Amino acid sequence: MPLATAWALVLGGLALRPRLLPAATLAAALVFLAAWRYDATLPQPERSPLAGLVGAGTVFLRGTVDAEPEERGSAARYLLAASEAQLTPDGTWQPVHGRVMVTAPLPLRYRYGDVLELEGELEPPPPVPGFDYRAYLARRGIVALSEFPRLRLVAEGRGDDLMEGIIAWRQRLASALARSLPGAESALAEGVLLGRRAVLPADLRAAMDASGLAHLLAVSGQNVALLAGLVTGILSLALGRRWAGAAALLAIAGYALLVGGQPPVLRAAIMGGLFVLARMVGRPAGGLQPLLLAAAAMVAHDPQVVREVSFQLSFASTLGLVVLSAPLSGWAEYLASGLGPRAHALARPALEVLVVTVSAVAFVLPVMALNFGRVSLVAPVANLAAAPAFAAVLGGSSVVALAGAVWPWLAEGLWWLAWAPAAYLAAVARAFATLPMASLAVEEFGMGHALACYAGLAIAVWTVRRLRAPSAVSPPLPLWPIAAGGVAVLAAAVLWLATSRAGAAGGLEVAFLDVGQGNAVLVTTPTGRRILIDGGPSGEAIVAALSRHLRPWERRIDLVILTYPRAGRLAGLLEVLERYEVGQVLAPPVGVGTALFRVWQDALGEEGAEVVYGTAGVRVPLDGAALEVLSPEAPPITTPTDPSLWALVLRLSLGRVAFLFPSDAPQRVQEAMVAERAPLQADVLHLPGNGARGSLSPLLLGPVGPAATVLSVGEGNRFGHPSAEVVALVEGAPLFRTGRHGDVTFRTDGRSLWVKTQRQ
Repeated sequence: MPLATAWALVLGGLALRPRLLPAATLAAALVFLAAWRYDATLPQPERSPLAGLVGAGTVFLRGTVDAEPEERGSAARYLLAASEAQLTPDGTWQPVHGRVMVTAPLPLRYRYGDVLELEGELEPPPPVPGFDYRAYLARRGIVALSEFPRLRLVAEGRGDDLMEGIIAWRQRLASALARSLPGAESALAEGVLLGRRAVLPADLRAAMDASGLAHLLAVSGQNVALLAGLVTGILSLALGRRWAGAAALLAIAGYALLVGGQPPVLRAAIMGGLFVLARMVGRPAGGLQPLLLAAAAMVAHDPQVVREVSFQLSFASTLGLVVLSAPLSGWAEYLASGLGPRAHALARPALEVLVVTVSAVAFVLPVMALNFGRVSLVAPVANLAAAPAFAAVLGGSSVVALAGAVWPWLAEGLWWLAWAPAAYLAAVARAFATLPMASLAVEEFGMGHALACYAGLAIAVWTVRRLRAPSAVSPPLPLWPIAAGGVAVLAAAVLWLATSRAGAAGGLEVAFLDVGQGNAVLVTTPTGRRILIDGGPSGEAIVAALSRHLRPWERRIDLVILTYPRAGRLAGLLEVLERYEVGQVLAPPVGVGTALFRVWQDALGEEGAEVVYGTAGVRVPLDGAALEVLSPEAPPITTPTDPSLWALVLRLSLGRVAFLFPSDAPQRVQEAMVAERAPLQADVLHLPGNGARGSLSPLLLGPVGPAATVLSVGEGNRFGHPSAEVVALVEGAPLFRTGRHGDVTFRTDGRSLWVKTQRQ
């Protein structure tokens, strides 16, 4: 790789401009020097003492969390830098080195700098088709993986003080966005601003990949270059080239500071700054020499950087802007001049966006194909549509995040600055991802193919530069059409916000949310009060689900109900308490001795919401509707051996229509309610226990008499739910499954009942 890069630099210098040969030759020499160091700096995890413990059964080791922990789906992930391990049968602790990627249950319980003791098994990286996952982990010094081991906190605050401050600052920014924005838009804002791709909902992440917009979520030169190009292109119309360039440099510096000054960001900022400086002095192509030298110096300092996708994206996108944007801009101005002065003036901002987008994306596509084995056929057009929103998301989320981190009350009034462009960007990604052949697999794409693509791009650049466009006079930009267009867009956005995601509209709405292998139900009363029954297995899933039913500014849930303290119902509620204002909490009169339940109790204390413990007879009036607790009869005197006996059984009714929620109440509790003639009749039955074998008593179905049944279950789950036994029991009534049908929403006026599913 370094040798190929060196030859590419020399040949590129010769092809693009002969007088660049000295700089290209110097850059090549630096890369040749890096090649001598390449093998010496290559991580060799097999030499770590930890390698001998992989696959050796249960091991004991100690180490420090040396990176920012992250939430991945329904689990937490920590990078543990091992320092000691028990390598001998006598249990003696001996020094070791190497990193272990640890997967643990949510929520995130440990922080950067915590010293942990691990008891569990070390596993090798699994094979991933089309991707050398082992080599990827090795470059990060990761020797092994450990899935859900026992972890014990030994000490705190053992990390680097500067890094601890940076991570704390990033977490404050992320928390501010989470509190201010709905789920999908919040995740997208975090991805663009902080490079947190993992927080994106799975469907939106797939749409970004398929539409060729995934690079916008990587803290690399691609988004820095786009930011610089857009700021320069747009502000140059009003401020002139040099002042616009100065503004772009300030934007780059502010962005690098905002996201914590990590090495990928600094590299991207350097390369983007070189492009802007070249434009400021009137020589856009003159940035090629310093770009080549800067890249070569980075490679000479750390040869392994050439394998990092962020470096490759930074270099490729900046190279495209340096060598291609100027000639393309000239041709774009010339062609637009034939439209007439007014049309030309109005088209200039779009032309600047088009030039920046095409220049960067053209040079990035081979990198994407080489690293990810896929190429988006709609990427150029999708990037053109998304580029203005990217800059707006970056700017808007910066303002909202900073305001929320310093003055939370101010962010409550500024949320729309980040929400509107983020919602547009998500819509663009989803729209282009649905087009036929939006994404094409190129699994056989190798280094030779990438070099051939760049050779073709070099020829294209040489041709465009030789065929210089005739000069065209740029007319001044009229302000009144822009002002009128902005008002029209704002009015359309306000109209859409006012009419979208309508509530129950005078009736009762009960939405069984698709949150995977878990339970969550959102109830909206006739006057718009909101009740959330359980929260599902992960914060990511419940926030995404709530965002599908709540308007962006609806940040209050009047009543949160936990029916039973197990992970599939409880874990997501922790994120709900973090993101939403909760008025009251209804919980079962029993707890469990799990770490998750202790975190829940701490979160309730921090939230400050009133907590009511439910027992039979408790009624909650809901604007004409009524919510009644049917079980348990009384709180336990001591901690029970079977807490499920105290799971809340709820009945929700409006007029003649009712819903029954048995939660995880076992069969004997269900049969006891039948024997006691509890008011069990319901038109909709939420099946208990996710449809597990033995979760539903046949005796319950007669008194309930459901017209429809709903099963909250993840499609293809590892438990095999639902069981054939439960499906057979409810065969006489329509069965809706959240994993198959998505969100299942019932609406009633107290007399009739309507149902709508997210998926057919």
